[in-house]
Amino acid sequence: MSSVDRGRQPLDYWLDPQLGSANPESPTALRIMAANHGQRQGTLGVLWVLAAAGVLGGAALLAAGATAGGSGVLVAGLALSVLAGGLRARWARHPLRTKLPAVTRAPQTMAAAWAMWGGAGVLIAVLVLVAVLRQPGLEPTPGSVTGLAAAVIVPLAVLAAVLFIPAYRNEHAREEFRALLARRADLRTTLEQMAAEWADPRWPFGPL
Repeated sequence: MSSVDRGRQPLDYWLDPQLGSANPESPTALRIMAANHGQRQGTLGVLWVLAAAGVLGGAALLAAGATAGGSGVLVAGLALSVLAGGLRARWARHPLRTKLPAVTRAPQTMAAAWAMWGGAGVLIAVLVLVAVLRQPGLEPTPGSVTGLAAAVIVPLAVLAAVLFIPAYRNEHAREEFRALLARRADLRTTLEQMAAEWADPRWPFGPL
């Protein structure tokens, strides 16, 4: 019996959390699939948030009389929603991707996301405040105060979505991949067959 044959085990063996705690950073096919799933879910989450922001922001601008700007923002939001829906449908049909995840600058942990959001958030807030306060004839009215607050809060909220959603999905990719397998019996069947036939020399099939 070859070393490859001796290394083959049923899927439930590779999904055992205790087994996965050993050498948790070493690459395996299951971990690569989980990382790809997490990366895709993070991308979809960001797209949906940006789409919603575009639709709501565009509608608000149109209601305020900014026809040109509002129409552009609204169309961008709708386009992002179509893109997100198309990607979701495509990835749902092919969730078991065994190629290495794409290189990304998105934070991989929530701690990294908080650090990036804190630093960038302070910079954004300062730049917005300086730009607003330097406007000639600025007077503190309820409308100007509300506009200033929105000018600071909205970019920070969008930045939070862009950072925290991918970070959470990446950090919890393996748990969410387990949950996906619990929901999709067809995927478990496919993985059971892959576990029995796996012979890729680059990395073992598991553990997760």
